[in-house]
Amino acid sequence: MTIPIMDNEHNRSEQATCSAMMVPLEPFVHQVGGHCSVLNFDEFTVCKPLVHRERHFYETQPDEMKEFTPEYRGVVEVAYREDEDGFISLVASPLKRNKAGEADKDFRTWPSNLRDRRRWRTSRVRRSGSLEIESPPDAVFKEVTDGQDDRRAAAQNPWSLRCHKEQLRKMRKNVTSNGMNTQKFILLENLTSQYRYPCILDLKMGTRQHGDDATAEKQQSQQEKCAATTSASLGVRVCGMQVHQKDSGQFICRNKYYGRSLTQEGFRKSLLQFLHDGESVRTDLIQPTIDRLQQLCALLSRQCTFRFYSSSLLIMYEGQEEEEEEGEERFASLLEELQASRRDSDKWEAEALQLRAQLQRTERRIRDAKTLKEVREIETTGAIVWESPRLNETENGIDAWQLEGRPDANGPWQQQRQQLADEVSSLTVRVREQAARLADMEMLSEEWEVEKAALEDLVVKLRGDLKRKRSGEVLLEEIAGERDLLERRVICKYMKF
Repeated sequence: MTIPIMDNEHNRSEQATCSAMMVPLEPFVHQVGGHCSVLNFDEFTVCKPLVHRERHFYETQPDEMKEFTPEYRGVVEVAYREDEDGFISLVASPLKRNKAGEADKDFRTWPSNLRDRRRWRTSRVRRSGSLEIESPPDAVFKEVTDGQDDRRAAAQNPWSLRCHKEQLRKMRKNVTSNGMNTQKFILLENLTSQYRYPCILDLKMGTRQHGDDATAEKQQSQQEKCAATTSASLGVRVCGMQVHQKDSGQFICRNKYYGRSLTQEGFRKSLLQFLHDGESVRTDLIQPTIDRLQQLCALLSRQCTFRFYSSSLLIMYEGQEEEEEEGEERFASLLEELQASRRDSDKWEAEALQLRAQLQRTERRIRDAKTLKEVREIETTGAIVWESPRLNETENGIDAWQLEGRPDANGPWQQQRQQLADEVSSLTVRVREQAARLADMEMLSEEWEVEKAALEDLVVKLRGDLKRKRSGEVLLEEIAGERDLLERRVICKYMKF
């Protein structure tokens, strides 16, 4: 009877662990084609519904083919959830353990910043299918259909949202009584993570779009679709596209229905549009793209392991040219220099205050050093007392008093002598005290000389720092000018938008 209890405790512990490791998934904003939803798992990884044939390909493909395919990163379990406010979401978690108690060996990665990841969210989808944006989008997407711009700018590629809504609809249909539905998803490398403004062209390759296991109805449907598009005449058709436009700062998007409507001439024009950034044609990309396609063609011609049909070819490039990137890097560098200059300015002011305090202390010590003169005056006074005529006169008087035979201990000369002796004794004590103080002051004087030299060096350094500060102020003016110029360029760009 204890075994089931232990199993229940183990299951509850495992469920709590899985719940803590759940990762919220969001639509992959740069999905331009396909019929399955692609979701963001983390910054460098995406996931999509598991297709066993696709998984088998990634697990067994030749090594030389891996440079042309995204890295395979395992499988996760994705659950459908709906909260009390009517928002629906998909969350990923590691696969459950098998009967032997071992985790799925196919699982390879999990976000290290999971806590921050759960707090971060850019959008939410309602049961009705409407999308709510919770943070400002990094880019603006506009879909073009039949030559007309859709004026409703979106925070992600419209095709991505369409696929995501369809995925949620399918999973909601199979929700169990406890409000849950799970499905396995495959993890793949996010190829767009290396780009800031990824321009993407999704091409469906080949004149045949159906597999060997397709039904007769499916085969006929695919053959008719190929015959009506450039797949039959060119062996390729457009399935999706997004291009960043420099003049507007937006992505222009095309979907698969646009690709199906193209003629051979329209296909050529779509390639031209893919290379046009809104201001000019990126001719610098043509030859590198041809070279890369020739390498892929040679590789596929050599291999005899796989047959490819209805496969997609993705072509991507960075929508921001190097000159613009260098300009932004220069602007970032100037801002960094500005911040460093401000930090140096604060440092110089602190050093100036410190130097002022040290100078004040030195002035006080110099005032104290005036006692040296007093000590020397005391020494001089002592020497005068010892040689004073009054002392000589007293001594002579005592000698004469004794010769007259009047050795009165309390005589006037004896009393005067005792008074002078006491005075000399007191003066001697004062001289010794002042001599000791003089020795201390001489030692302090040597220390002051050293400190004075150090302060003079510090003054020289501070003058050099102040000179650099003036140079920094000139640099700040240059930075401000460049920043104003960039701001005007940004304002002009978005006024066009």
